[in-house]
Amino acid sequence: MKYFSFKFFLFIFFVAFSCKITQKNTEESIVEETKPKEIIIADTLSSDRLLPNHKSRKIALKEDIYTINETIREAFEVIKITRQRINRKLKLDTNHLAKSLLPILDNTEKEIIEIKQKIANSNPVYLNDLIKYSKLLVEYSKQIDNLNANLDNTFDKAWQIDAIFGRSKYKISNLSEDEEKSLLNFVENIKIFYNEEFKKNPNKKWKIKIQTIGYTDTTGFIKPHKKNKLIKELIKGMEDEMPQESRAKRLFLNKRLSLFRANSMNEFFKKKLSKLNAIIESENIGMGENVPSNKITNKNKFDNMDKDAWKRIAVSNFYVIFYL
Repeated sequence: MKYFSFKFFLFIFFVAFSCKITQKNTEESIVEETKPKEIIIADTLSSDRLLPNHKSRKIALKEDIYTINETIREAFEVIKITRQRINRKLKLDTNHLAKSLLPILDNTEKEIIEIKQKIANSNPVYLNDLIKYSKLLVEYSKQIDNLNANLDNTFDKAWQIDAIFGRSKYKISNLSEDEEKSLLNFVENIKIFYNEEFKKNPNKKWKIKIQTIGYTDTTGFIKPHKKNKLIKELIKGMEDEMPQESRAKRLFLNKRLSLFRANSMNEFFKKKLSKLNAIIESENIGMGENVPSNKITNKNKFDNMDKDAWKRIAVSNFYVIFYL
């Protein structure tokens, strides 16, 4: 769904009373903004201009209050549409990385609500406060536009790679030669994409977010944990949290093992991509014995493996995010 740019409404706020624009010019601005096109925003409010007398200045202040409230109303509409777009993605995939945008959106909405409440509770409203609020709204508009830009241009364009681990294994060094080679080739493709896009947009700030989901089969842990090196590693710092009942213990340990697999993949990618001029962020998700719901990139890799190999997978999703 297309959304109306919040920048447009801020544009109206800053220039409506400083420039006497006609309805025709307003309509042309709307058309141009949908391209989208960068707009130079006026840096002063109408009530901050040199006005002939106190009465006209007071009227201008009231007009500015009305306009900023209209801008806030439109901002809430844009936030509503943005939240709907994110939620539609989460309905298709509850682990979709778009969920990381919700806290940012919620916080932006909260800040704008506070501005609205301050204006409503202030009597009188001072010009300096309006100037401060207008500057804040500019920053919030950028945040909302960035969220929607990333929904349009990055969150629907993810790269996925997966790897199969042996039983009770979680380190990259434990992978087969073919699996490790596949990961290295994937890294090279990410570098090529980044370098090509960076040349086109050298002034953008880049962030690569890696979300890796690890899984395990239902194999248990035979040796008592005091003699099992793997179990010692899995429960380090969490010794008191491990259940004693057999099945609960297995589920707990496999949950930890799946998280370790996700972490190993992410650490591998972060190290290999560290020289890029970008922020690298990662998210580790351990699903334990849950059946993998991800689409496997190459199902032929299971031909020479045991029947449960597909359950011991770790799936990494890459999202290249830019900030306009």
